[in-house]
Amino acid sequence: MVLHLAGRYLGSPFADSISFDDYRHALDSDPRNIRAMELDPDDPEAEAERTVVMLTWELSLDSLSRRGLPHARPLLRLLSCYASPLPIPLSLLNGQLLIPLLGLTDDITDSPDAITKSIAQALRGLDQVGLISAMAGCLYCQ
Repeated sequence: MVLHLAGRYLGSPFADSISFDDYRHALDSDPRNIRAMELDPDDPEAEAERTVVMLTWELSLDSLSRRGLPHARPLLRLLSCYASPLPIPLSLLNGQLLIPLLGLTDDITDSPDAITKSIAQALRGLDQVGLISAMAGCLYCQ
């Protein structure tokens, strides 16, 4: 899964890293990754793998935010509340209802079209970096 996410991220227009080595360096330079490497891999309670996966998500979400999609992180958090193996119909993502959940600003909330556009851009970004899959009017969380 981590390699899939790294590949999707590196192939997206949101990538800060231009090579896998740059991406690996970005992961290795994060102090959270250093703590994950210190966990005992033989310990069933160890969360090293989960931590590395979470760091790949964080790199992608940070990059999306820097590129003008700050709503991607709260939107992914909201989507994670749904049952992950089941498709999430796009019709559930009513822009007006998402305003307080996504922390949308007043300049966006004045226009229903702007809300829809902001959510659509965030969803496209999440799809391009591999954090969700969008197809046939539904979303699938990875």
